[in-house]
Amino acid sequence: MLLKQLISEISVKQIEGPAEGAVEGIAYASGAVKKNYLFAAMRGFKTDGHLYIEEAIKKGAAAILCEELIPLKGELKERTAFIQVENSRRAFAQAACRYYDDPSRAMGVIGVTGTNGKTTTSFLIRGLMEFHGPTGLIGTVGNWIGIEKQISNHTTPESSDLQCLLDQMKKKGIKNAVMEVSSHSLELDRVFGTSFDTVVFTNLTQDHLEFHHTMEAYFQAKSKLFRFHQEALSGSKKPLALINIDDPWGAKLKSLSSGEVWTYGLSQKADLRAENIQAAASGTSFEMKTPAGNLHIRSPLVGTFNVYNLLAAAGTAIRHQVPAGRIEEILSGTIVVPGRLEKVPGAYPFSVFVDYAHTEDALLKILTTLQEIKKGRVILVFGCGGDRDKGKRPKMGTVAGAYADSLVLTSDNPRSENPIEILKEVEAGILSAGGRMKGKYRVIENRREAIESAIGEAKPGDFVVIAGKGHEDYQMIGEKKFPFNDRLVAKEILQKKFGF
Repeated sequence: MLLKQLISEISVKQIEGPAEGAVEGIAYASGAVKKNYLFAAMRGFKTDGHLYIEEAIKKGAAAILCEELIPLKGELKERTAFIQVENSRRAFAQAACRYYDDPSRAMGVIGVTGTNGKTTTSFLIRGLMEFHGPTGLIGTVGNWIGIEKQISNHTTPESSDLQCLLDQMKKKGIKNAVMEVSSHSLELDRVFGTSFDTVVFTNLTQDHLEFHHTMEAYFQAKSKLFRFHQEALSGSKKPLALINIDDPWGAKLKSLSSGEVWTYGLSQKADLRAENIQAAASGTSFEMKTPAGNLHIRSPLVGTFNVYNLLAAAGTAIRHQVPAGRIEEILSGTIVVPGRLEKVPGAYPFSVFVDYAHTEDALLKILTTLQEIKKGRVILVFGCGGDRDKGKRPKMGTVAGAYADSLVLTSDNPRSENPIEILKEVEAGILSAGGRMKGKYRVIENRREAIESAIGEAKPGDFVVIAGKGHEDYQMIGEKKFPFNDRLVAKEILQKKFGF
């Protein structure tokens, strides 16, 4: 592709150097640059891409997309085109869309955003959309091109990786894709220029304030999906926004959304709502009132919080003309969502669940759900990650202390922080539960030992919940990533305890 074609839709401040040549690839990491590539110098969390411009040129970059022009002399300067822009992240996202011929415009792309529920809702939508054929999925647990799974390093990939992934889907004949859209990706313009047919808002609770700093800024990042990116959809069909109207931030988001809006929730004012909810350990049933008529849902998913996920998924399916009978049938089947209240298999006298709950709200929903359907006690194992929002740690501790019958506080992914200091911050919240504290707690820093302690304590009819890491198969301690899978560890301990 000619460089002029690649940057044709970008607002350019100035161009220095030869801009007539062809571009044979695009990259945002200097190590990935090859001959005749365009290198985007973007500012990151730990470093600045502008520091690697000279390295990229030496590796063969023919063009540099940057916010600042750096002084170069001789041959390096003469053979390189510099495209100066106001925002290199946004410009690179536009270039990535152009380079891959805007794959999202040839597909039905469904974006799901919110603090909690993104993964479960995305899996449910994918299951429903497969009525129309193989469906792509991009998210925290992994990326799927139909049935082909790829490893996911971010909830939402960097812009060029995202467009490359969508392009692969398009070439495989995939007509629809579901994408978890993180607040980081919206703030960092990773999805800028992507056309969304349908966007879903699940909820907004405290998380990622180490990045966004305030809840208002966190909300504004999420709202970009509804305010800006829907405008990229071509044609006369208005994009649809599905918004959880029971969430306090939902009403505010509704007023900002540019496309057609459907609301969902338990309130009477919702366009899609659930009535007559019956919850049990085996699953949840309810009547769903929708613009397409009433549906009866019997889902193996447990808890009222999953009712919201089911409503959002059904609304998306109705939008995409999946027949009502098939919606009922598919949602009544088993759609496994890795690490989301996932039961460790085995005929044991008590149940062990693994869940990704790593916010106050998610932990509260899991614990209150299990308290409603329990026969014995709810035993919780959890901790908080390092280098992440510190403000939620005592809040999660308070919820754990108030709603778990027994609690084992342990290490999560401490990363660069001292795990003992993290545990102290969570412990302060547990102690603040005061008279509301249901049971005793103990601190066991080693996560394997903590899980073994909880399972060793469990009696017939109890629920053991291992929270925080969910689908993850590693533990980050310092700069090192160690293999660790809550599900496998729990299974090993159960097999050792019961001999099968």
